[in-house]
Amino acid sequence: MIALALTALSTAIVATGLVACGSADRGSYVRANEQLAKQIPIYPGAVITRETSSPEYREDSEINRQVIGYTTLYEFKLPSRAKGTTVAAYYRQRLHWKLEEALVSPAPPSAAPGDKTIVLNYCRGKATVSINLENAYLHRMEIAVDHAGCTN
Repeated sequence: MIALALTALSTAIVATGLVACGSADRGSYVRANEQLAKQIPIYPGAVITRETSSPEYREDSEINRQVIGYTTLYEFKLPSRAKGTTVAAYYRQRLHWKLEEALVSPAPPSAAPGDKTIVLNYCRGKATVSINLENAYLHRMEIAVDHAGCTN
């Protein structure tokens, strides 16, 4: 689970003094995202390399740029043997959420033969999880979570 990887990453962030200060709203929102992330399985052998949280702005607010939430993004290094299609199958079998969208396209020529670039977007209640495997051929994966981001 992401929880084990997060513990090591959080310790490293605190130890290096890189914890960003923000408002209480940001802090509680991101903490809720982190709690959600603990429920997401990690592909075997994947190693978390980075965690970031970015604000989401209200779409009709060009002048005021009102923050309506935060997306927390986890970046992973995948094992060298992992293909995008294999990792996508892993999440389709283990993430028992409603699959809202599966974006699939051919992988670049440098990828393994038959591999695809894949993005899987899931919702459960108000929560969203996006599994981005566009760079799986480079042994990279991103998982984005938002505990209150589903609009369906």
